[in-house]
Amino acid sequence: MKCPISYTKEQILATIQEGGATLGSMINTVIKELCTCTAFDRTVKSFVKRNGGNLEDAEDLIQESLSQLAISLVTKKYKGNSSIENYAYGICKFKWMNVMTKKGIATTGITDDDKEKVGTQDIEGSFLNQELKTLLWKVVNQVSGHCPQYLKLWAMGYSHREIALEMDVTEKRSRKNTSECRQRLRNYLAQHPQKQNMLTLFTQN
Repeated sequence: MKCPISYTKEQILATIQEGGATLGSMINTVIKELCTCTAFDRTVKSFVKRNGGNLEDAEDLIQESLSQLAISLVTKKYKGNSSIENYAYGICKFKWMNVMTKKGIATTGITDDDKEKVGTQDIEGSFLNQELKTLLWKVVNQVSGHCPQYLKLWAMGYSHREIALEMDVTEKRSRKNTSECRQRLRNYLAQHPQKQNMLTLFTQN
């Protein structure tokens, strides 16, 4: 799979080390380019369809995985062992595997090579550090409206159905609101690069 990404692996790794506003700008560019990459979109949707999901599931998975990709870049999980698009696809595959495992459904297509790309540790492991989580919550709380509640539930791994129950809305509304709130968070970080820098500096300690 090949996507027209503006940054090479080497440039991405160098920017991760540099941090600050440069890192935020690079992440925004990579996410936007993956969002518009036909090959990435088609590959993820094909994988989800082969493993018990539908188009809506795949679209949700792509959004959630790209948000996780941003976190992985900030927390230096990406080591450059594969292209950024293949790394993002590996995140998608692991996240969908976790969804299916919770439902008791076996999945196919998760290879040892995929595990190497993203590490054997749970993809959500970046949230396990309590201090980082506290710092992340401070940033999330700056997002307007009801978004802090949606973002915290999403970050803790709640499904859209579970978020809907917690927020007393329909599952369809949960999907829409969570997606809008994730976009607001990305916009907030783009407008406040010092917040992105805080997270980056924290992970370097």
